[in-house]
Amino acid sequence: MTSAHRRRALIPGLLLTSLLALAACDGDPTAPPLAPTVIQGQLQAAAAVGAGGTGMDGYLVSVEGGASADTTDASGTFRVEATSDDGRVRLRFRKGSTDVSIQLEGVEPGTVLTITVNVSGSSAVLTGSGSSRTVEFDGIGRLLAVDGQAPARTLRVHLDRDDDDDDLTDVDLEIVEGQTTIHVLGDLVTFDRIVEALGAGVRVEMEGRASRREDGTWQAVSLKAETDSDDDGNDDSGKGKDDNPGVGQEYDGDARLISVTGTAPERVLRLEANDKGRIWIVDVRETGTTIAQDGDLRTFQRIVDALTAGRPVKVEGRATQQQDGTWMASTLKAETDD
Repeated sequence: MTSAHRRRALIPGLLLTSLLALAACDGDPTAPPLAPTVIQGQLQAAAAVGAGGTGMDGYLVSVEGGASADTTDASGTFRVEATSDDGRVRLRFRKGSTDVSIQLEGVEPGTVLTITVNVSGSSAVLTGSGSSRTVEFDGIGRLLAVDGQAPARTLRVHLDRDDDDDDLTDVDLEIVEGQTTIHVLGDLVTFDRIVEALGAGVRVEMEGRASRREDGTWQAVSLKAETDSDDDGNDDSGKGKDDNPGVGQEYDGDARLISVTGTAPERVLRLEANDKGRIWIVDVRETGTTIAQDGDLRTFQRIVDALTAGRPVKVEGRATQQQDGTWMASTLKAETDD
């Protein structure tokens, strides 16, 4: 059994059949959870569509009734995840005095839904949508090419078969910088590290979810990249052993705010992570710590705000120990239950 299979629980399960989805709707406690739907898109100002929809940064996009949220960038793009057993998802868009929402119908589990929304001070209108189903992939990555320029490069790999299971394999796969979510608990936690490892001939196990484009090619939606250096390297708890010095040791626990020092964009958040009595004092750098985009809190400021407000936050990631015994986080995933 490969290390990828031992950590299979970190990757969403296979696509559900209609029977399992029906069981979940009926509240069957034995039914597996629905695969999340990735909703990505762009906001445009209703009065500025012809001009490219400018000035759409800073909108908080959230899933009503769920924890996933994102803040739009300068081009108005966003990405959230939703789970719905009845195919309905309501998205809320907030900025200043604007607080509007739209209802999405027919949302299917395990798909990527791409939408365009026009917003004004009093309304939001869905102007375009399209979806593609995602499937699980698993295999050994082999470098084909790296195209484009940072920060929008595309890594093309061939997935060689790793075993005899039914996951997608033996295909060409594209990993898109800034679009593919790279799991922070893998051995290779950034786009550059994956490229460097493949370029050096390192054996890289890849698993995640991918969607098929209209032209038949496959794009990774999420990816966890492992190297052989992690095989059987952890202790029974899976944490606290520096089995991969390049990315540090794993930590996790319930987070408590200690301090925030410095000025943006070089602030440092110091928090306590309590894992059943095991205490980690972790420094999170505003510039330098990779914050997972598949967590509930996806920005440094959101993590600070949640901890300052006393919200329950669970953190996990990798960190390296500093001379004073504290830990410097290289990666961080933050989840909240409220």
